[in-house]
Amino acid sequence: MGSPDPDGRQIDGLGGGVSSLSKVALVGSPGEQGMEWVKDVLGHSSGNDAWDVAYRFGQVEVKKKAIDWSTTCGNLIAAVGHFAVDERLIPHSQLDARANRHRGMVPVRILSVNTGATMLAQVPTVRCEHTGELYAATQGDTQISGVPGTGAPVDIEFPNPAGPEGVLPTGNPRDVINVDDGLKIPITLINAGLPTLFVPLSSLPFPLSSILLHPSEIDNNKPLMSLLERIRQSGAALTPTLKKTLSPSAPKIAIVAPSTEAYMTTSGGKVMPGEMDLLARAISVGNVHRTFPATVLMAAAAAAAIRGTVVEETVQLGGNALKRDGNGVNWVRVGHPAGIAKAGARVKSNETGEGWNLESVAMTRTARRIMSGQVFIPSKVFE
Repeated sequence: MGSPDPDGRQIDGLGGGVSSLSKVALVGSPGEQGMEWVKDVLGHSSGNDAWDVAYRFGQVEVKKKAIDWSTTCGNLIAAVGHFAVDERLIPHSQLDARANRHRGMVPVRILSVNTGATMLAQVPTVRCEHTGELYAATQGDTQISGVPGTGAPVDIEFPNPAGPEGVLPTGNPRDVINVDDGLKIPITLINAGLPTLFVPLSSLPFPLSSILLHPSEIDNNKPLMSLLERIRQSGAALTPTLKKTLSPSAPKIAIVAPSTEAYMTTSGGKVMPGEMDLLARAISVGNVHRTFPATVLMAAAAAAAIRGTVVEETVQLGGNALKRDGNGVNWVRVGHPAGIAKAGARVKSNETGEGWNLESVAMTRTARRIMSGQVFIPSKVFE
């Protein structure tokens, strides 16, 4: 990947110099030789009949010689689904049967080995005119903000994505943390696949204009970025599990603000207040994300559907009401540097009425294979 690179460019590898372009994924099927690593990472048998492919995500740090294997990446789920179809990790007979049953759509069950969660990716397929074989479709009209062009939609469902501590790891929709300079910051901690802290901009000593700048300019706002990192580390101390698993990749942290003002995207477009339910900026591995991480989007969808969270109250302050579909899924539109991201969550209060259960999160992504080949690794890496 070209790490470590003190200049942050990863010029000597395949990485792109920012966290969203410095990722790796290990993918395999249940019957594949060498898949013992799945059991080794999980610490138990995974039940091979519950998944089609196993996926292990690695966040490669840009400037350091380190890979974080403890988290996951929601955006890569679409790519894993495509890879599973095109590489025949699902037996040919099953591919055909699923495509015929679902009108060309192939459901792919993906085990995230790092977290133990299973996701379902609905991969659209096309048949080769010459061989009749199935391949993942790439042509379509779906546009993802921050990704040039359009592609075929991959609908992804994350059933029961909350960890063992639940969707609200502290048990509260809102907590207050004290940072080392005496500031008291209200936050919401959500786990919808990856723990995320949401902070209202109104609680920080920075104006709205400070987060409407280009992500690289926000990165250069050292007082703001330093404060957010201190909040992130303080928030990680709220539960024993978070404190134990604190890493550069997790928990994530995001600033939220009401959708009351229009802003310009990084590509020169304009997002109007009525196009979003929430304005947000996410931090990933020390930098402002150029779009909005799928894992943070999942958490935002869950938080928006739970009464009393920082996110739900911020949506209300913007004068918005979430749209609920016929399946009971509440959809939220998040304004980020490159445009709008959308996700839905189905949340229900538990039997006591004092807590919440996150039943599922859904979103749509696109994917396309760009290249296939060999990477030449310098011999010094193995010394």
